[in-house]
Amino acid sequence: MKSEKNQIFPENIIIHLPHRLDREQSIIRELSEQGIFNFKIWEGFLNRRDPAFGFSQSHKKIVQDAQQLS
Repeated sequence: MKSEKNQIFPENIIIHLPHRLDREQSIIRELSEQGIFNFKIWEGFLNRRDPAFGFSQSHKKIVQDAQQLS
């Protein structure tokens, strides 16, 4: 069975904390070197008291955006 491509999001979704510009530049450079151009960088949520909560909120935002686009 042939898989269908995701029509809402690019194939690669990257969650990134905006204050880490060094990481953003590094990942973009690495993806480019690997020939990967079909990605979107989403702003992650930082919660220093509960990192898992920040992680969860980042994923929820992606799902909410997908629901609005569909």
